[in-house]
Amino acid sequence: MKAGIEEVWGNYSKSTRVFDSFSNQWDLCLTLHPTSIPDGDDREDDNDIMPPLPTTSPSQVPPPAPSSFANDIYKYFGSDISLSSRHTDIEGFVPVLHYHFGYQSTTPTSAPSAISFLPVSDWINTVKWDQLCKLLGNSMGEMGSITEPQRQCIMKFIACLINLKASDLNAIPPDLWDLGPLLSLQIPHAHIRVSHAQLSQCRYFIIEPREFPNYVVWTLAVLNPTTAVMCLRRNWGSDMKQIALTLLKSGIAFRTLQQMAVLRHEFMNCPQAQAAFLHGGLIWWLALHSLGFNHLPSVLEGISTEAVPFGDLLVGGGGQTYYDDGLSEEEINFMCGMYYIDLRDGLEMVSWWPRPNAWNVSGLNISFWSARCEDWFQV
Repeated sequence: MKAGIEEVWGNYSKSTRVFDSFSNQWDLCLTLHPTSIPDGDDREDDNDIMPPLPTTSPSQVPPPAPSSFANDIYKYFGSDISLSSRHTDIEGFVPVLHYHFGYQSTTPTSAPSAISFLPVSDWINTVKWDQLCKLLGNSMGEMGSITEPQRQCIMKFIACLINLKASDLNAIPPDLWDLGPLLSLQIPHAHIRVSHAQLSQCRYFIIEPREFPNYVVWTLAVLNPTTAVMCLRRNWGSDMKQIALTLLKSGIAFRTLQQMAVLRHEFMNCPQAQAAFLHGGLIWWLALHSLGFNHLPSVLEGISTEAVPFGDLLVGGGGQTYYDDGLSEEEINFMCGMYYIDLRDGLEMVSWWPRPNAWNVSGLNISFWSARCEDWFQV
C-alpha cells in the first residue's frame, strides 16, 4: 500500500490536495476542483511540502551587553547619598534622631568627652558608622552634612541608649539628650497634652488638644511611648486630624478610639433604629439614653423605609402580610457593646451590657422599666 502512495499522489493537482495540520496528514479530494488536471509528476510539489533551506549563512548576532545589575546595586546601596535625600517624604537622619529619640542636634565643635561605662566604650569601638546608619533605618549616612565631631556625638548618644540601664540614663550629658538630667523638653506643650490609659491590659498614650475643642469624634491613642514624646517635640498645632494624618503618612501605628456610647448614638440616627424603642427593656433604655424622650413621638409615625427589605415580616392566617422595623442580631449585639476576648483556649464573647437573652431571664425584667432597673443602670 505504501508503494502506491506516489501513484495516488500524482492523480491529484495542487487544488485538490489540502494539508490537515490538526491530524498531520494530507486530504486528497477531487470534489474540491472537479475540472482540475492531475499534476502527474509529484516532484514539483516537493518544494511546497518542504521548502529548501537557505544556503546563505545567518548573520552573526552580537553578544548581549554585560549586565548592569551589579552597577545598579552599587548605585543604590553603595553611593554616598542617604535614603532620606532620595525620598523627600522621609525624614533625614539627624531629624529622626532628634524628634524620635531626643538627640540634641546642635552642631558640636569638638568630640564628646569619654564615658566611664565600659559597655558603652566597647560598643563605640566595635560598631561602624555605616552599621549605625542602618540601625536607624538609613542605609547610608548623610556623609556630606554630618561632620566628624557630630558623628562621634551621635555614636556616643546611641551607645548610651542601647547599653545603659534605665537607672543609669542620667549619665547621658544634657547637651546630648533632651530627657537627660537637666530636662530641656517642654512637656507642657502649647497645643496638645499627653496622658496614659490602661486599655485591655495595654498602656495607651492619649493625645488630645490642650485648649481648643476636639473636632473629631475619636481619640488619638498610640502604643509606643517614643511616638507620644515625638508628638511633644513637634509643633503640629492642635488639629487632631492633621496630626493623625501626619502619623499616617509616616507609617506610624496609632488608634482612633471611639467610645461605645458615641457609636450607639450614631447608629440611633439610622431609620431602622427606631425599632430599638419598640424592643422594650434594656434595649429601649439604651435607645432612650441616646435620643431622649423628645424623640418618642416620631417612633409612632409609621415604619421606616428600611422595614420592608430589612425589617420583620409577619404573616397572618389568611395570608395577610405585615411589616415592622426590627433589629437584627448583629445590631442588638452592637447596641449592647459586644466584643471578643482572645483567650488561649479560644474566643470569649463579652459585652458592656447584658444581651436580651440574659436580660429576659434576669430579676430586673418585669416587663417594664422599674425604679430598681434605673438604680442598676445608674450604678
